[in-house]
Amino acid sequence: MPATARAQTAMARQPTVALARLGFREIAWIVIPLIFFAVRGAFSFQSDGDAAGGFSPGTVAVRDPGLLGTVILPAAAYGCALLLIRSRAREVFALAREFKLLTILALAAIVSFAWSQDPAHSLLMGTCYLIDTLFAFYLVARFEPDELMRLLERLLLLLCVISVVMVFAFPQYGRSQLDARNPDAWAGIFSSRSAACRAYEYLLAASLVLWRKHRTAQRAITMLLALLMMANGHVVTTMLMLALFAAYLGVQHLSHRLTKRTSFALLLFVVAATAAASASIYCFSSVVLGALGRDPTLTGRTEIWAVLLESVRKRPLLGYGFCAFWQGLNGESGAVIHRFHWTFGYAHNGYLEICLQLGLAGLAIFLATLAKALRDAWVCTRMDPSGRYDWYVGIVLLMLIQNVDDCTVLWPRDLLSILYIVACCAVALGARSLTQNNSHLREPLCV
Repeated sequence: MPATARAQTAMARQPTVALARLGFREIAWIVIPLIFFAVRGAFSFQSDGDAAGGFSPGTVAVRDPGLLGTVILPAAAYGCALLLIRSRAREVFALAREFKLLTILALAAIVSFAWSQDPAHSLLMGTCYLIDTLFAFYLVARFEPDELMRLLERLLLLLCVISVVMVFAFPQYGRSQLDARNPDAWAGIFSSRSAACRAYEYLLAASLVLWRKHRTAQRAITMLLALLMMANGHVVTTMLMLALFAAYLGVQHLSHRLTKRTSFALLLFVVAATAAASASIYCFSSVVLGALGRDPTLTGRTEIWAVLLESVRKRPLLGYGFCAFWQGLNGESGAVIHRFHWTFGYAHNGYLEICLQLGLAGLAIFLATLAKALRDAWVCTRMDPSGRYDWYVGIVLLMLIQNVDDCTVLWPRDLLSILYIVACCAVALGARSLTQNNSHLREPLCV
């Protein structure tokens, strides 16, 4: 029996249980790793605010996490994740076999220790990313699309409440007081304002989809709190991405109310408008970027990319090892940092970061997963009038765009990287189901 059929059979044997029936223990086991992954493994009370070259984008230097931050919290999060994976092992490994490219990426992260600049670190972080990938498969096997969105909406509310408490009760941790560009910005429980706003962006997108279907007071409060945290986080890019997602939902909702010919005309209009807007932004980039508080180099990003491409050319095929390029002032990253006279710990471009870690081979595998996800997302968009997969399609589109100047994929201990895997699986399963149902409806009746 092929892996696809085994995955379908396994999931059919154990139907998903509604959120209302989840026991307290299972909820705790799920929430603990979700919170840990949402903050990218670094809480605000662990940081001292000084920038450092770590493996996780947007984080700040850790003063001394001690036993709690180094062992206890990661062990608790990954221990719960492994227990959950074990509870659905058959479905999880069926999905791992079905979505081979996603699994190969995780295995490549581990294997990269063989050529890594820091073999021990690559082996540790690669193992973490493999567990992250299996945890993503668990979420797909365990929850229906609407159920997972509701679970993440509850996670969003919990993060917002804790963050508000941190901002007002413990401002020395909840506010980015040492951020020169945005003093007193709200970070809450997160290690930085940028990490906080990215998490709110993707989780709030789920609430927007649910709000369209069912409006409740709790959902409205959750959305307002998240928007408040984002507004005070002062990360313009995440607000723009959220607005783009809302526009996608609007166009998608409108297209299903129109005829096919009108929908196609609307699609052409959107494509033409997007192309015109892109051309205008390119021609008047200095004006547009100035209005957004950015300079033509995107706050130095284009200069960083040019230098990092030189590093890629030195190890083009396999890179420097998973999470092993950024060694502070040591090794190749030290040469890059000396060029700019300030410390940073990631490439500010997701695609370039993959090249640094796993080379062009790793980038090719990732782009293959992205291409398949885009194809499946198109099928879901075209054939699903219910909007069941809108959030997952939106996640794929946001990942595609946002990784031009950020890193939200192929990171260990990162909820956004997990959500990318979840979205790839969800749109693939959705596209297959919609195609099968549609072909069944077109089958001629046998007399």
